[in-house]
Amino acid sequence: AAGGRAILNWNSSQTLNAPNTFAVGYVNGYAELNLTRGQIVAGSYGFRVAQPGGNPTDHGCVTGVVNMTGGSIRNVNCWLSASAVHGLIVGAGTVANLAAPSYFRGTLNLSGGAVTNSSCYTGVGLGLSDGDVLQTGGELRHEVSTHQMLVGAWGGEGRYILSNGVAVAARHVFVGGITT
Repeated sequence: AAGGRAILNWNSSQTLNAPNTFAVGYVNGYAELNLTRGQIVAGSYGFRVAQPGGNPTDHGCVTGVVNMTGGSIRNVNCWLSASAVHGLIVGAGTVANLAAPSYFRGTLNLSGGAVTNSSCYTGVGLGLSDGDVLQTGGELRHEVSTHQMLVGAWGGEGRYILSNGVAVAARHVFVGGITT
């Protein structure tokens, strides 16, 4: 089934709390988040850009785009799963045994503000997905000392292009070739 098209413009001094998941693009269609101020806090499954459904037999083709010029995104209190990777994920095609054809495309355009992952993985381009982080400003922080930052893993294609701003990882950063 074809998905829809959604655009969320967030320019508020308020905090949006999503205790389970905040997904920009889920299963099918196109989703865009334009964040200029305010805060988004995600838990359990994490903050995810281009997310497959929970049923491995589902087909999915989704594009998720986050344009961030200010504000903050925080990923907190996520949990580990044997069949999926949780955390701050851009291009999240990691549900085990996804039905073909499935494809997930996630992009984070970071020019201002702060993105902080304090729980589980930071991943870019995982599984049946492409993921891009294009950072021209702002901060991206992987504060988790027990989980890695992954760029291009399990067959996914990940790109992290940093031309300005700050990127910090408290643990290993693996670029390409991760299979387990």
